[in-house]
Amino acid sequence: MLNRVKNSQISLDLEVIFIDGFSTDGTRKILQNELGKLVDVLHLKKKNTDKCAAIREGFKLANSEIVLIQDADLEYDPN
Repeated sequence: MLNRVKNSQISLDLEVIFIDGFSTDGTRKILQNELGKLVDVLHLKKKNTDKCAAIREGFKLANSEIVLIQDADLEYDPN
């Protein structure tokens, strides 16, 4: 998903903010290592929260006027 977003056809400077809602599948470790270089802001939640909480957190951390939401399952086309 991160590669698809970074390689999208969007002609904007992207700031990638990744909110991890306390995943237990190894995502956190991967983000802190090899995939971390694809993320501008990595926020690791300290307890499990819902998607709405993650979105609100991302809005707080965003520095742009335009914010796009992308789920890890690529529900939305990054382009």
